[in-house]
Amino acid sequence: MLMRRLGSGAVTLVLVSLIIYVATIALPGDAAVAVLGKTATPESLAAFRAEHHLDQPAALRYLAWIGDLATGNFGVSVVSGEPAGDLMVSRGLRTLTLMAFAVFIGFPLGTAIGVFAAVRRNSPADHAISLTMLVITGIPEFALAVLTVLVLSTTVFQLFPAVSIYNADQSIFAQFDMLVLPILTLVLTILPYIALTIRASMIEILDSDFVAMARLKGVPEGRVVLRHALANAAGPLIQVFAVTLVYMAGGAIIVETVFQFPGLGSALVEAVRNRDLVVVQATTLVLAIIYIGVNILADLVVVALTPRLRTKVTA
Repeated sequence: MLMRRLGSGAVTLVLVSLIIYVATIALPGDAAVAVLGKTATPESLAAFRAEHHLDQPAALRYLAWIGDLATGNFGVSVVSGEPAGDLMVSRGLRTLTLMAFAVFIGFPLGTAIGVFAAVRRNSPADHAISLTMLVITGIPEFALAVLTVLVLSTTVFQLFPAVSIYNADQSIFAQFDMLVLPILTLVLTILPYIALTIRASMIEILDSDFVAMARLKGVPEGRVVLRHALANAAGPLIQVFAVTLVYMAGGAIIVETVFQFPGLGSALVEAVRNRDLVVVQATTLVLAIIYIGVNILADLVVVALTPRLRTKVTA
């Protein structure tokens, strides 16, 4: 199974790289003009295109790009001259910091809310939780970001900065107030999906025969929920965790743009604006690698935790 998943992941990554490359070269405008400006001379534009191989056929440039990627070379930014790999590391670590805090807060909170709603299903508390989660689900990420700014940074309470003026030379804990609103927005983004999915999974498990048998044996309800029902929800929990990570990798682009946080998402937006094709290709490819890797890892963990699936795979 591992070899099949890795093989399909590699094929998917190759197809994604081709789509990324075709999409980037199809962007309107001229990268040389975008970088040098409209007042640049034809000679300087030609020299720029030759330096960055923009004057070569697209097929040759794609093959050269794939060859560089195979050696770990993501290319060099045509705007800043900085290696794209270094940019991915520095910006990616900041994005991972946001995602890590959001996961450590949102996943346990969403799981607790989902379990609470499942145990009290069809009660007023369950209906209120479900309605609230559905309302939050219908609000786009950028709108959630604006709402957090309005409530916690401007008109109602002025507790946190509205933008993230991040200083790379300082510790992240020394300027944690810059991260509160982006983290809160990501938590609100992933919370409804986690809570509603866990609620549905727990309701199904609580209605199962082995849970009914445990109750007939006089097992306390708290133990039934935590030791029997929640333990058997490990598979769905892992899948929810994986989807949450993948979703946040895309949602971080919007959140970072709104709060001007210097992460991977804002790097992608800036690169598209500046026609920095090397950074666009590197950033989108890294996001695709994260997506494929997380899904493969989640599938393996689910199989490892589910005896029925292990038997099916080995058979």
